[in-house]
Amino acid sequence: MIVHRGAALDYAAKRHADVDNLSPWQWCIRNVVFPEIGYPSSSHGSFDPGRLPFWEEPLNELAKPGYKEIYILKCSQSCASETVGQNAVRWKCATNPEPILWVGAQQDTTEDFWNERLIPGLKVCGRNLANAIRGGHEIGLSFRAPNGASLRATWSKSRGGLKSKSYWLVVADEMDTYEANILEKLRPRLTNYPDGKLLVMSAMDAKKNIPSSESPILSEYKQTDCRERMFVDPGDPSKLFSFSMGLRSEKGETVHGVKWDPGARRKDGTWDLKRVAETAHFVTPSGTIITEEDRLKLLDGGQWVPTKEGRPNAIGFRVPCFLLRQKSFGTTAMNFLRAKHAGEEQLRTFIMEELAEEWHHRRIELGDSDVDARRGDYSGLLSKSQ
Repeated sequence: MIVHRGAALDYAAKRHADVDNLSPWQWCIRNVVFPEIGYPSSSHGSFDPGRLPFWEEPLNELAKPGYKEIYILKCSQSCASETVGQNAVRWKCATNPEPILWVGAQQDTTEDFWNERLIPGLKVCGRNLANAIRGGHEIGLSFRAPNGASLRATWSKSRGGLKSKSYWLVVADEMDTYEANILEKLRPRLTNYPDGKLLVMSAMDAKKNIPSSESPILSEYKQTDCRERMFVDPGDPSKLFSFSMGLRSEKGETVHGVKWDPGARRKDGTWDLKRVAETAHFVTPSGTIITEEDRLKLLDGGQWVPTKEGRPNAIGFRVPCFLLRQKSFGTTAMNFLRAKHAGEEQLRTFIMEELAEEWHHRRIELGDSDVDARRGDYSGLLSKSQ
């Protein structure tokens, strides 16, 4: 078959236009492929948009006008660094290369991340990015590709790394583990790029001896246009709900959340964790029972809903453990009871790092008895889970 040069140029131009029109999420679906060896990924093969669908909107915010700062208050082990942070780097390097800065907590961990994830992570894409970065030059924690893509990494205490150059994208990974809040040093790095973005991702660090209200990521998130992941209530489609543990204050006004058979409590006051896991379920504010099977189906949908207005240039997303497929109601209920039994420090860690919620000192308890008593019959749930 003979292909005329003009037709070839038209085809190339069309492909370039198609790439430009793809959202970052769509670009990843088309280009990102994780190898079985040579890269430390929990998944292999083509990027699976159904595995963590809640990350689509936070990633796509990078390509939208309006919000300059994106904050993600997340639970631990939520794959934010890979699915949002590194995919943002890949997409930008391939489609519209501009300078990028990645900020880690400590020098040693940042260097390890650079060598094990950031640079190898550029190579898990299709030809589009591979051709663009082939022949790139790497010096220390700095990489420059022939297509103009530029990537640099530094850590939170590096004076030179935080003061030099301007960047289109600055990624602050696990900000709560930094020794100080360095956002005032990072924001000026975007000055030369009116459409540039600051992406901040972090779980709260419960190990720090500070009130959770002083957590840098929580403090910043509270000032944003906040978003919560919500789902249509199967029992009342006119209402939306979000998954939560169902912790309640001393007044006892909150009765929904994760519940289980009260008969799982033994006479000595301890819990039969196997039965807790088997009967764990969720009750929506309108009283609808959501089983683990229901949860997994609901996770395929969902929507980010505004819950509070904040600074006009900043948007925030909160990601609790319930949005992760591997964090079942049963597992979460058992982890809660173990933490509660172990003492206040462990319970604080669970609430902050798993639920991505603020810790209120000695003011919360599990509100299960009211709804459990109302539920009554657990035989259906038990047989379903066995």
